[in-house]
Parts: sequence; C-alpha cells; structure tokens
Amino acid sequence: MNRNTLIGICVAGVIVFSALKPRDVTLRSMVNGWLGLAGSVEQSQASALRPLISCLNFVDVSWRRAYEDYRARDPEVESPGKALADRYPELFQAAQRTQPGSSARGAGRPDQCVLAADQKRRLVEKFPDLGAVYARYVTALLRVDEFTRRFDFYPVLGARPDSAADKAARDVEFVPMAEAFLRVSSELRTQVDAADRRIREAQLNLLRQRDHSQMAFLPGLIQQTREEMHALTVAAAAQTLTQAQLAAAIERLKTSWVWDTTDPRPGIGDADDEARRNWFRVQTPATEYLQALHELNDHWLNHADPQRLSDDFALAGKHFDRLIDAYNTAVLLQF
Repeated sequence: MNRNTLIGICVAGVIVFSALKPRDVTLRSMVNGWLGLAGSVEQSQASALRPLISCLNFVDVSWRRAYEDYRARDPEVESPGKALADRYPELFQAAQRTQPGSSARGAGRPDQCVLAADQKRRLVEKFPDLGAVYARYVTALLRVDEFTRRFDFYPVLGARPDSAADKAARDVEFVPMAEAFLRVSSELRTQVDAADRRIREAQLNLLRQRDHSQMAFLPGLIQQTREEMHALTVAAAAQTLTQAQLAAAIERLKTSWVWDTTDPRPGIGDADDEARRNWFRVQTPATEYLQALHELNDHWLNHADPQRLSDDFALAGKHFDRLIDAYNTAVLLQF
C-alpha cells in the first residue's frame, strides 16, 4: 500500500500568529518575542527553511499533480479528433486541480525553486544535509520542466495534441526522467518535512508553556493531523499497517476535528475573526480527508481486495494534501 503522493508541509514560524488581529500590537509583540528572538534557534531555522517550503508547496505540488493527470490520460482518446473533455479529463473534474496551458505553467514556475545566494547560504548553514539534496532537486526539476515544454504536458487549449504513437515514443524518455525527479523530490520532501515538524513542535510547546492555547489550537490540530498521516504512511509503506491502527487514528482525528464546529479556540467565546476564518477555510478539506479514511476503513472491514485498499489509501493521501494546501493558502493570505 505504498503511495506516491505529496507530503504536506506547513509553513513554519508564521501560522502561529493567525489568531492575532492587527490591533493586538502588544500581544503580537509578546508572541514575536517568544518565538522570534534574533538568537532563537527555531526562528532562524524556520526563516532558512521557508523559501524551500514555498517551493515545494507551490511548484512541486503543481508539477506532481500535472504529472499524475498526464499519466492518467488514456492514449486511445488523446488523438486530435477526440473531444477536449476526452483528451484532458483533468480539466473537467468536479474538483479541478489542473489549469490549462500557460496558467498552470506560470503557477508552478521552476525559477521559484532556485534560491538566491543568501537563501542558499542560510539553508546550508542551518541544515547542512539539505544542501546536496536540494542541488540535485533543482537540477532534476529544471530538466523535466524543459522537456515538458515540448508537448502538451499541461493541457493546451486549441492546440493539436500528439498522436498516441507519438506520446508512447516520447514517454520512453520522459517517464524515466520524471520518475527520477519524483524520487529526489520525495527525498527532499522527507527531509524538509522532518525538519519542519521538529521546528513546529518546539514552537507549539512554547505557546502552550505560555498558556496561550487559543493561539496554538489550529496549528496544533494541523500538526496532529500531519503526525497521524505520517505514521499511517510509514506503516503502509512497510506493509505493517493494520485495520485497528487505522481505526484508532481515525477516532483520534475525529475527536480533535469535530469537538466544536463554531469556535476555533478552546475556552474562548469571542473568537478572533481571522482565526475563525482560517478554521472554516479548512473545514471542508478536513471533512473530506476524514471521510476518505472512513471509506478505507469500511472497505477494510468488508474484506475488499488489496488493490481497492491501496487505491483508497492513495485517495486519502490526496485529500490530506488538499487539506494542507488549504491551510497553507489560508495563512499565507495574511503574511
């Protein structure tokens, strides 16, 4: 049940302030003092990691989705004489993920992953092990991006697509190149995710120690969700995941996510407007993620075949990715 999907990464060192309004200058300054001291190890690490997280969230995610959609196209219906909806089904799905042509390519420009000299220096200084992996990642990303400019990797409305035979011949070179890129991408994501989770945990602990649980609520909930999915993914990859383990994770997440659908901060009746908006922005993808886990669990209890369970797990992973994307988008609107 190994899945080739995205590893959700939360923006470190920023989202913890989403519960504060601009007018809360004094309290904001206090929190900045606790979490953002010039000599703070976590603050400096988060600052060094943030450009790479942005690259993975907005470029790597877009490319992986486009590649998944490209591979899912049926070569028999991709011929020039077929209807647009048959050639590019990803454009007509209920939850559209892929934009046509230049819009999609512009949204995931690889130059956004080419760090400036100072950014690269700080990254290597704070995370020495990331330097070599990052260099291989950028090289592989630029290579696959250049290759995809030769054909309709991103749907090109109005253009005459290649024939099925041309696509098959091209994929002999392209698919191994893309899979090699995905391997180094996954390696980088794993390392960045581990570093980011370590930083985030330290920041959350500091907020809790200062007795500001209302500010730590949503970041803490996202952190818990990430940790649960990480544990499930590791177990699935090792083929040690059990139905009991899955059911227990679902119960923990359900208890955390649905305890109160109106107030994002425990014990606070007058919730901050921005905190409330962030809470409601993630409600739909969170619900869909939990529903996907429930479906996997139900099929497991009903003795579904292994392929069905594998597909269910992959679908749950996609909903998890969308939840993390929605959360990142919500908090980035404010900073």
